Amino acid sequence: MLHHRVFAMCVFVLLFAVTAVLPFLVGSDFFPSVDVGLMQLHFRAPIGTRLENTEKLLARVEARIRQIIPDNEIDTLNDMQGIPTSYNLAFVPTDNVGDMDAEILIALKPKHHPTDGYMQQIREQLPREFPGSSFYFQSADIVSQVLNFGVPSPVDIQVEGPNLDQSYQIAQQLQEEIRKVPGAVDVHIKQAIRYPALRINVDRERAAHLGRRRRRRTRACRPRSPCARAGGIARRSGPCRRG
Repeated sequence: MLHHRVFAMCVFVLLFAVTAVLPFLVGSDFFPSVDVGLMQLHFRAPIGTRLENTEKLLARVEARIRQIIPDNEIDTLNDMQGIPTSYNLAFVPTDNVGDMDAEILIALKPKHHPTDGYMQQIREQLPREFPGSSFYFQSADIVSQVLNFGVPSPVDIQVEGPNLDQSYQIAQQLQEEIRKVPGAVDVHIKQAIRYPALRINVDRERAAHLGRRRRRRTRACRPRSPCARAGGIARRSGPCRRG
């Protein structure tokens, strides 16, 4: 090499020039993302929406998605609405917390356009066409889910404190600040705090004088509240708080 300094320097400069563009092509991800043609979209109607009304909105959302993605590229489009039964929550991780929630799983055919492009179109168009509703994507493929350690999003921030309202305000402030970070998308708060509810306060002493027991008071409220038991199946459109 010492006898061919000019040749060695030319080879070095050539190799440096070739490798200088690799960071723009390879990327800096810990595990490179792969376009497997899967999308998992979480849809939340306005908080407090009844189950049947959410179903109607969900049908319109699916129809709009089919307009964005051509039919010849969609393999399957499935949705899960509402809260799964208690024993299924251990096997079906979901962000659904009420009747206004639904998850849409979209699988594309092998020959399709880039999935990121469709995701960007859905992010831009659906929130504008469905005011009051929120949309965000979750990890759909198994590789991303494993790298997230079971959390639906790559970045998960938890706010804990003795005051629920104060913690929720802090979470909202963090949400607004994180949205300003370049590259941050689908920033959301999973919990639905302001859920419509009816609180009934009962004077126990006066009720006792009238001979009204707690069980009888509870039964008297059931026919007039969304928490009604019919045929052994509890159906509800919102939380019931009984005093």
